[in-house]
Amino acid sequence: MPHLWMSQDPPSWSILNLTQPVTLLSAADGVPLSPADDSLTVQAIRLVACPNEEHVLIAPRDVRIRINGDPLDTGIRALSDRDEIRVGPAGHLFYSTEAVAAVVPFPEDSMPCARCGDPIVKGEPAVRCPEPNCRAWHHQKPGLECWTFENTPCARCDRTTTLDGALRFRPEDL
Repeated sequence: MPHLWMSQDPPSWSILNLTQPVTLLSAADGVPLSPADDSLTVQAIRLVACPNEEHVLIAPRDVRIRINGDPLDTGIRALSDRDEIRVGPAGHLFYSTEAVAAVVPFPEDSMPCARCGDPIVKGEPAVRCPEPNCRAWHHQKPGLECWTFENTPCARCDRTTTLDGALRFRPEDL
């Protein structure tokens, strides 16, 4: 699930899951909103979800925003995984499309497992690699634990195959 790492005082970061459009900045005072702060309702910057789980940042041209160090001159930009967003002098955010590995019922009709090659059929327990550039499906049912197989990485990338619910990307590691 896409989310924002937000901080007004790095290295203290909070996570905001992006399940709906989000207001990032109050036009009244130019301070990024915290995930719990709904007292400011003037909307200046919005993140709008697209059907493919990506987001577009939309802002008025008079708001000073930098994405990965470059000014946002056009007022609109499609975001990519790990984009750094600077809002004025105080707001510091990172956009991330990383998900957490989880066992879920396989949603499609059939697909070969990335590790063993046998078909994963609809409804079977499976794990989709959370790495944004991979997203490979693996079996994860009793007797066929392809995702957690012998503590090896994902069959298609170097992602660790734990089911601990931890995110791999953390802004403080930059």
